Amino acid sequence: MNILENYLERLNESDLSNKLSNYDVVTFKTDSDIKKGLLIFDKPPLEKCFLFILPNEQIASFHTVGMKFPIDILFYDKSGRLDSLQLDVKPGVKSIKSKNKVKYVVEIPK
Repeated sequence: MNILENYLERLNESDLSNKLSNYDVVTFKTDSDIKKGLLIFDKPPLEKCFLFILPNEQIASFHTVGMKFPIDILFYDKSGRLDSLQLDVKPGVKSIKSKNKVKYVVEIPK
């Protein structure tokens, strides 16, 4: 069982687990991966979602500067419950923040 499967099994019926079950999940955990995020793609990788596992619970701040397509951004606490979301975020937005401290962020290309 990989780390993601183990994580999803622990979360069971959480908001995050339910959301991820609809997609092929790509996980970003390293600082480098988290900083680059979806900037590595020229076209939206549809049918995939991207799970960012933050090193600590924190007010998460993301941006879409340099991206070439819109995304949905969903913020989840350490229990996998939805904290906040921003839908259809266009390229060029300088700051998208969670309302509270979160452990996980999901980005879904549009």
